Amino acid sequence: MTRIAHCLLWSLVLLAPAHAAGQTESGNISVQEEQNKEAASKARKEVEGLAELGLNISIRGLAKHGKLYPFAKLVFQTEEGEQMKTLGKKRGTELEPPDKWTQKLYTSVRKASRNDKLKAAAIFRLHEGKNKEGDVVRGLWALVDHRDHPPMIFFVPLIEQEDGEHKPGELVFRGAEQNLFGKVPGKSENDD
Repeated sequence: MTRIAHCLLWSLVLLAPAHAAGQTESGNISVQEEQNKEAASKARKEVEGLAELGLNISIRGLAKHGKLYPFAKLVFQTEEGEQMKTLGKKRGTELEPPDKWTQKLYTSVRKASRNDKLKAAAIFRLHEGKNKEGDVVRGLWALVDHRDHPPMIFFVPLIEQEDGEHKPGELVFRGAEQNLFGKVPGKSENDD
């Protein structure tokens, strides 16, 4: 499993987008445009960093316990700096089916997003999806959202090897329709 964590770390390092300096036709950009680009770039790096942290925690959990129960990470911006909180079930407590618990986590994170100090949040879990051929693929899934960046889904397939160990496949990421901040589609803010 150590190999998995190492491969995952490198796959996420490769995720970082190339940052080219955007310029207008005249070759100049305004201070405001530059600040907007820097803020977007910083938020994107924070989204990727939170995904990397949670996916690596997930890999270590799988290596140590052979299973993973859904959890969330919340990042707060306070006067003292960034503070992180983890939401999850405590060891020794009765575990609900993971899908039911994931929905409760989602609701808890949505409620926490009402706090203006919460700047980023993510939910991590095992997930089964289908590849292009229609085969079921099991892997690590993360929904990561940030106040200053659109939400993203990250997925690392876990490919079983001949020796029974799992090796992470290629990291896949895309924009997400589901979010952790803002109004829930079809609900009022009080319905969460």
